[in-house]
Amino acid sequence: MNLKKLVKISKKRQIMATNKSHFVVYSGDQKRFEVPLEYLSKDVFRELLKMSEEEFGLTTLPIKLTCDGVFLEYVFLILRSQGYITPDIQKAMLCVLPKQQVTTC
Repeated sequence: MNLKKLVKISKKRQIMATNKSHFVVYSGDQKRFEVPLEYLSKDVFRELLKMSEEEFGLTTLPIKLTCDGVFLEYVFLILRSQGYITPDIQKAMLCVLPKQQVTTC
């Protein structure tokens, strides 16, 4: 899901970002997260959005990710703590994603 689609869907449903540089997503266990737009450039976050799109479709709002809140907090912690995430770290995080699926979505 690219930024233009995200903004278009948000405007269509009249759900705006929390501020100009963030948007809201929910984890599979209903935890709310404010996500910086810059995370859309990270492979691991794009993969989370892709999984959400496959599971719920493009028009589902609010955006609900298929991973649980604990895993999402871990992803954001790593993204915040390092300006640049090495390809090895991103691969490791992507390898864990299928195991983090929430079955009660």
